[in-house]
Amino acid sequence: MASQISLRKTGFVVFGSRLASVFTGLLFLIMVTRSLTPAAFGLWEFIYDLVAFASYPASVIGFWALRRVARGGQVAKTALLVSAGLSIGGGASFLVASALLHGNVGSDLSHFLVAAIMVPLSYWNTASISVAYGHRPTITGYALMISEVSKVLAAYFLLVVYSAGVDGVIVALEVAYFAQAATATYMCRSILKGKVDFAESRRWFVGSWVPLVNTLASLVLISDTFVAPFVFSGTTVVGYYQAAFSIANIVSYSSYLSIALYPLLLSGRRGDVTNLALDFSLLFGLPMVTGAVVLAKPVLFLLKPAYASAEAGLVILSFSALFLSLSFVLDSTLLGLESADAVEGGTKTRFRGTAFAFVPAVNLLYAAGYIGSTYLVLVFTASLPVSEIVKAWAGVQLLATVSMVAVKARKARSIKALALPRSLPRYIVAAALMGGSAFGLGSLLLDYGSSSIDFAGRLVATVLLSGGVYFAAVYALDERFRTLTNKVVSAIRDRGAGAGAGVPEGFPGPEVESPVFGRGTKNEDERAT
Repeated sequence: MASQISLRKTGFVVFGSRLASVFTGLLFLIMVTRSLTPAAFGLWEFIYDLVAFASYPASVIGFWALRRVARGGQVAKTALLVSAGLSIGGGASFLVASALLHGNVGSDLSHFLVAAIMVPLSYWNTASISVAYGHRPTITGYALMISEVSKVLAAYFLLVVYSAGVDGVIVALEVAYFAQAATATYMCRSILKGKVDFAESRRWFVGSWVPLVNTLASLVLISDTFVAPFVFSGTTVVGYYQAAFSIANIVSYSSYLSIALYPLLLSGRRGDVTNLALDFSLLFGLPMVTGAVVLAKPVLFLLKPAYASAEAGLVILSFSALFLSLSFVLDSTLLGLESADAVEGGTKTRFRGTAFAFVPAVNLLYAAGYIGSTYLVLVFTASLPVSEIVKAWAGVQLLATVSMVAVKARKARSIKALALPRSLPRYIVAAALMGGSAFGLGSLLLDYGSSSIDFAGRLVATVLLSGGVYFAAVYALDERFRTLTNKVVSAIRDRGAGAGAGVPEGFPGPEVESPVFGRGTKNEDERAT
């Protein structure tokens, strides 16, 4: 299956769905932030991350199933059914934790009970997206779009029409999880064949330390949501931080251009695919971070005027998100090139000294350092205004992230799997031109005294026009981008004219009939790696 995957086409499909989800995600986020107080928004984040803790074991199935499916293994049915069994224990652990912790954040237990259904949905989602990722990554893009539309529609009725508050946000996310998992499962039905292979699942659990240690880093990272309420005895600061993080997380979407890298490397493809993936990530990541930096205040103002005070935090978190997207490329490269698990048999220590040990170790050290530093910084800044607290919190994350990426980049360079793209200087020049345009257009178009709809329209116009400046500059400066753009335009023109019958490489085959922001890089549920 993976041999049929095209890095460029798959990247564009998945990134395109992510880019479209920026607008649906922003719409959802605006409905949430306008409907909830900062404290209630922080409570929702607390509950969401508690679901992630309860869903921790799902990573075992997702990690190994993805690798086996990408190599042609018929294990999709096994992955889905074993994951469903695990979800029973996950749901029970969530209920116990909810009963113990809800009072610490001043919440009624009922909100946590409403969220309980999200745990089994999370297990299903992880398994189905992992299978789809290994089988045909474009499916994850289609499943995402159906999920996003479902989430926005549910949120509109629950938050705007019925004012359901935190419970409305929870149910809207549950609808989105169900839609995404169901779509991915349906679109992978051609590989849901054969019997359930419990011998295969036992091998996954024998090697469970690899994904568990790797996912443990993400789990530790999101525990900052629990650290802050412990320091401040409430969730208000979490709400302000999460508002900035939700916008900054959009920058990390650039890494989805390289989503085909992992299954390509697993299938044996080598060559320059890593550097191509890195080039793609930077091509779109740099303008996204530029827009987030220059337009930080108006974007946060659109969510809710009070959140504009977190402007500096958003600027810092945007750079952190860019480095985290590069980390995703490096992880995909190091783990994708590793073949220790492809050899049958061997000892339980055969993964020592391999990428299976190196990547989780670096991620875990990063997460532990970040959480420890965050706790100290929050304690020392507790008496400061919330804007200063968010800025200091974001600074800790940026410093830790840059350090982690530097270690991984050194490892990738040591095995000659990484080089800086030659187009990077041209992307930087184009991003600078875009930043100047966004600043000028924002000064001319944005009126903070206008209605929310008018302000949103002016902000969107500013983003689109400044984005056009960036891509026009790249087109003028970079020959490779001109060539790629011309090929894409020609392909669209040919397909529109009826040429090119059949299915292009990397797109769904005949068996496919249809195609909150999450925590992104802090919660890897949707990436399945």
